[in-house]
Amino acid sequence: MQNILVSIEADLPSSIALRYACRLADLTQAKVQIIHVKEPDEAGPAVGAGWARLTWQKELLVQARQEITQLLNDDMNRCATLSQPIVAVGGRESHVLAELGRKAYDLLVEGLPAPLNPSALHHALRSETLQKAHCPVLLALTMAPLERALVCLHPGDQGQVECFGRLFARTGVTVDLLGLDFQESGSAASKGSLELALAEARRTLTGLGLRVEKESVRRERPESMASLLDGYGLLVAPLVRDAHLQQPWVVLLGNASTSMLLC
Repeated sequence: MQNILVSIEADLPSSIALRYACRLADLTQAKVQIIHVKEPDEAGPAVGAGWARLTWQKELLVQARQEITQLLNDDMNRCATLSQPIVAVGGRESHVLAELGRKAYDLLVEGLPAPLNPSALHHALRSETLQKAHCPVLLALTMAPLERALVCLHPGDQGQVECFGRLFARTGVTVDLLGLDFQESGSAASKGSLELALAEARRTLTGLGLRVEKESVRRERPESMASLLDGYGLLVAPLVRDAHLQQPWVVLLGNASTSMLLC
């Protein structure tokens, strides 16, 4: 059984992320663990202050639980969980990474405000959490139905196909494949290599019980291909850890309006 970690705050993107994760858990028979970390606005009492600092931390924990109580009351009844939500005080990214290291999670889910733009996506990709996460990351933007996914690939980026296949095997999700040649990337892919990549992806996904419906190859600048991503419940692409703002995947996905699985 798969395990999903959902990092939430008391905001709308987190509510969407939690609902998306719960829907995904129903589809894949996964379990969901929620983590909420309260980041203090101030440093608080000095470390050596003893009782005062302990009291301050307890007050922050109470605040953290109150912040997400309504969110969880609305969503938890429809969502299978491993245990009670993890609530902590401190640095959000360090706590999330510690939990990822404590248990073997198959997926990390976080919410992103919509509409997205390349700068916002680049900022998320450069976060410590996404840089060091040992598992795929799903960035939830909308609650679009999960029945149809678009797997985007380039001959040099194939890991997302097997990653998506492992998570969604035999779920009945319909898949379209999009082979991409980013014209300004400096290493144009031949049409033949893209077609080979698509054929290999089709074999992999059909072997895992998924139905591949459409295949296409596009050779354009990434910003001109954003409209190709519309109408899907999930986009699948590589997790680019050394991303810069003009990196083709960042430009393409930064103009998307759909939740995305990055592997």
